[in-house]
Amino acid sequence: MRRLTAALIGCVLLAAPPAGAAEPAVTLYGAGSLRGAMTRIIQAFRQSGGAEVTAAFGPSGAMRQRIEAGEKADLFTSADTGHPRTLNQEGLAGPLVVFARNRLCAIAAPGVGLTADTLLDRLLDPAVRVATSTPGSDPSGDYTWAMFRKAEALRPGAYAVLDRKALQLVGAANSAQTLGMPEDANAAAWLIGHGKADMFLGYCTSGKAAQAEMPGLAVMPLPCELAVGADYGLTVLKTPRRRPIAWPCSSCPPPARPSWPNQVSKRRRRPDPPARTSNLVSIRRPGSRNSPGFGLDRETGIRGFPDLA
Repeated sequence: MRRLTAALIGCVLLAAPPAGAAEPAVTLYGAGSLRGAMTRIIQAFRQSGGAEVTAAFGPSGAMRQRIEAGEKADLFTSADTGHPRTLNQEGLAGPLVVFARNRLCAIAAPGVGLTADTLLDRLLDPAVRVATSTPGSDPSGDYTWAMFRKAEALRPGAYAVLDRKALQLVGAANSAQTLGMPEDANAAAWLIGHGKADMFLGYCTSGKAAQAEMPGLAVMPLPCELAVGADYGLTVLKTPRRRPIAWPCSSCPPPARPSWPNQVSKRRRRPDPPARTSNLVSIRRPGSRNSPGFGLDRETGIRGFPDLA
């Protein structure tokens, strides 16, 4: 999580106004699955001397549509790479950077009997109500339907059954209001706890949080033959009050390493490394001697990004 914090703070600093200019507040639009992580990141950013941050969370597709409709944001963190890439292609945002990964898990009530060996059988069982997010609006739903296609390869006919029975209860723009579910509620815990579903297919990070809230829940990572990974992407939005960031750019030199606020080092400053022609830019966590930091490739994104799950 500390490495994730460093990467995001680095992106915000690179997009900030020049030194000495009044620093405006940062507006962040983020995927709902990042609410907990981003709240801690914002706190760390503020404690490091950064600007005020206003955050809004929701399904990544819905958040992208709000930006396209004219709502102002500085940073967009999505649970996939498609939505940030779309904003970039529309000229509304800078380049896509992959900054984290997640995985899909099955989260089930105690009576479902969920194990690695019975997962597909329980999913296909007509008596088991399986809740999902909404494909198209929320990447979690897209990843779930990709898993359904993998199930079809293992058991012909499985896709039709799963596509028909899946309850798309969350992930649409007004899903929470329709259900009466609080905006900041853990969907898996709330749906199962309120009797809306017996099993929920969602991110493993959400499963861990749901299990902490309801200790009796079973959380099962999908087996290799059904596993679907989730790459999280971010982009800095183009706004008149912020400088465009200098990367990616194949013809210009890498940007200077960010100057971390309030960082005081008692160690002797190391000499600057020799100039390189590589596209790799290093972003390290402030105050860390041993942290490997991030290798940020200005064309392909961040190397060595963390696994949220």
